[in-house]
Amino acid sequence: MISLHSRTASLLTMALASCAWAADPPVPAVEAPGVRVLPKMVIMSSTRRFDDAGAPQGSTNEVRVELKLATQGDRQLQSCRGVQLATATTTSGAVLKTRDERNGAETFSKWEREQGNYDITLVFSVPGEMPTGIASLAGTVTLAVIAGEASQSDVAPLSSYIGKPLLLAGLDQPLTFTVKDGRVTMRGSREAIERIEEVAGLRADGRVLQAGGYSGGSDGDEHYRTFNFTLPDNGGLRITLLPSSRDLIVPFTVGPLPLTGERPVSGAEPIRIPANQPKPPAPVNKPRIAPEAPPAESGF
Repeated sequence: MISLHSRTASLLTMALASCAWAADPPVPAVEAPGVRVLPKMVIMSSTRRFDDAGAPQGSTNEVRVELKLATQGDRQLQSCRGVQLATATTTSGAVLKTRDERNGAETFSKWEREQGNYDITLVFSVPGEMPTGIASLAGTVTLAVIAGEASQSDVAPLSSYIGKPLLLAGLDQPLTFTVKDGRVTMRGSREAIERIEEVAGLRADGRVLQAGGYSGGSDGDEHYRTFNFTLPDNGGLRITLLPSSRDLIVPFTVGPLPLTGERPVSGAEPIRIPANQPKPPAPVNKPRIAPEAPPAESGF
């Protein structure tokens, strides 16, 4: 039987890489209620290709921009659905082109939600030489904000449902499960798989196994996850779905971001600390030989 429980959930090549930080003071960000988009890190990489004779065959330059989503209060983000860019230019006027139509898309883990640690990455191909700076990045980021509670479903014993399409409460598309040598594999559409927050094993008596991690991938349109725990005989699964959410569109502008030179430091005069002076050696105390006592006078 499938039972439903409601609970609160939460790349011969040569690569040259360098990092550039946002200048001080912090780059202003356009705010939406409760969310700010801030620059965190820029990673520049250049790949050189050579033929069998060692002659250069071209190069590819790439810039990765990491942005931090700073939330206020107890607002939790389930995911970033993607970034729509209106402007992405270098200081020389070149236009940066994104390499992925889902640029910035990210699903945040339970730990990230609990810590309020939300980062997204934009990847750009760079025409010509590597730029010395990014003039401006501007657009909107679409966020899924948690607006409800998660749900849990127990599928036990799993042996009764192997290979069968299961439509869990809260999902619009089915999942299927297989087991090989105790390792459970879950398959389904990308949309369905991304709604799953956690899958834990259950013993026959209902006790929960440690959830652990998983490996995953896709076979065409079908996505899968294989979990690290070993399911015992007659065991089951406890499946936790991500909470319900609502979309929030956040406008943002960041820049300019310098990509060369050292990170700015304070202009204050440094305080000089002298080295310790060696201490003079301590005097060596030699033992003193006590004088012999005079012979005692004889009474005779």
